[in-house]
Amino acid sequence: MRAPTKAATTISLSTDQRRAISSQPASSGLL
Repeated sequence: MRAPTKAATTISLSTDQRRAISSQPASSGLL
């Protein structure tokens, strides 16, 4: 049961990171 929870957490973190990247144009360079 922890496996799916971890996956969901990873997706949530990815969304947060995407928002942070959108806020930081400098991070866009990494993409």
